[in-house]
Amino acid sequence: MKTKTMITTALLTAGLGIGAISPPTDAASWHKGTPSALRGAYQYKKYSQAQGFGDIVRIYSTKIEINQSNNPLWKITNVHYKRVGRYYHVIGYRHHLGFIRAGKDNLMMYRKGHYFKYADYNYFINHGFKGIHAGKKVSHPHY
Repeated sequence: MKTKTMITTALLTAGLGIGAISPPTDAASWHKGTPSALRGAYQYKKYSQAQGFGDIVRIYSTKIEINQSNNPLWKITNVHYKRVGRYYHVIGYRHHLGFIRAGKDNLMMYRKGHYFKYADYNYFINHGFKGIHAGKKVSHPHY
């Protein structure tokens, strides 16, 4: 009787020990919204005399707006992100406004101090942020 109790206790203890082991968590999991480190308004310098103002990127907690002179506003909602090293991989749904087509947007974003860069994911994979201008964080962008 005593050996049966010891065997049963050992099996139960082993079973509880196996159940207590948790699988490793995925550090690069997708998060809803935008990263708080990127939120704010960023304005780029004009790169052409034909531009009325430099590009403006506004990042809110649940959406991203990209306003380029002479182009309609890009409005990206249903945003999700994951951190990849020092960069942020951001995906979302781009709304149809003017001649901007609706669809999925796939971007890489980066911020260092007051400077911010973003690029299309496919461009980033092939070239990184090489040749991409940086926008500066501003409290009130000038249109």
